Amino acid sequence: METAALAMSAPHILVCVQPEVEKRIRAAIDARVVAYAVGPAETLQSLRAPPLPALIILAADHIQDLTPARLARIRRAPNAAVRKLPIMALTNTSAEAAAWSAAGAFTVPLGASRGTLHKVIRHAMDAEVRWVETAAYVGPCRRTHRAILRRAARRLEDSPMLAKTRPRPRKEPREETFAVMAASVDGGQPLPTVLRRLRISNNGLCHSDRDQRARFLSDVRLARAQASRSTNYALVRELASLESEIVAAGSVGPLDPAAIDTKLYDALRALGEA
Repeated sequence: METAALAMSAPHILVCVQPEVEKRIRAAIDARVVAYAVGPAETLQSLRAPPLPALIILAADHIQDLTPARLARIRRAPNAAVRKLPIMALTNTSAEAAAWSAAGAFTVPLGASRGTLHKVIRHAMDAEVRWVETAAYVGPCRRTHRAILRRAARRLEDSPMLAKTRPRPRKEPREETFAVMAASVDGGQPLPTVLRRLRISNNGLCHSDRDQRARFLSDVRLARAQASRSTNYALVRELASLESEIVAAGSVGPLDPAAIDTKLYDALRALGEA
């Protein structure tokens, strides 16, 4: 690279970085592009006098007069050519990268490889890059840029303030869940009511007689059969497990009231009724 008068007709870029970083950038630039190493003063002057460069590459900690805040003001300049001039910032930290990105710059880590530098430089000089202008952000579309670096995709609307205040859509229960809840199990009561009634009956179940256990098991089987008509697999699983436990205990075997109550509670939770 060389420092020269900037009256050029060929595509050119300005590079304002430390000498050791300049070598890696030089190796990453296409041969058809002319690159000029400049100082901070020349970098700022290039924004005021034509011809404008195709790209400005700067090290975030090397140029003190061009800050993210100043770039944000440039991004709202009335002159469209100046406003949309691509600027690529080499940053040291994620916080620094976030500040420059929010101001409308392409960002890349200072220690990025030659291959990464080449990709980002080519992308920054691409005339097809979508331009975004919102109340919160003005600059190149950051979603595309981050895809180049294989980072997480940005949100659909490149407006941080709007994205933070937008409420999440409420997840509605499936229609079939409502159908199971409303359906009568024993000819008169919806399934949630029957499950709550079973929780009450469970209190003395371990000391109950054969007939009481038989009625309790019958209600559990009716509830499980009704639940099986839906795709609420969690509900069906809990009721089937409860039925198996009662059948295994028989008419006189030991029962665990706490375990039974837990299964009934989980069944109600699967219905969204807990």
